[in-house]
Amino acid sequence: MVGRTIRTLRQDAGLKQYELAARAKVHPQTINRIEKGHTTPDVATLQRLADALGVPVGRLFGDHTTVTSEVTVSTPAA
Repeated sequence: MVGRTIRTLRQDAGLKQYELAARAKVHPQTINRIEKGHTTPDVATLQRLADALGVPVGRLFGDHTTVTSEVTVSTPAA
């Protein structure tokens, strides 16, 4: 699943495997093997891939939640 998500994010970003590899400082074959599900990246590699793709690392696992904060301001009645 991680591999498919990485492939989708890479393609959405308009990157070739070798371009993502260069940004994440890994061998292009590593990207190929991850995307095909032949290998599982370690935590450090996952973080570099997320950084290279401009997404939070949780997104690689299919986490599409968005963190937002809501502030409510009340003023006393005059």
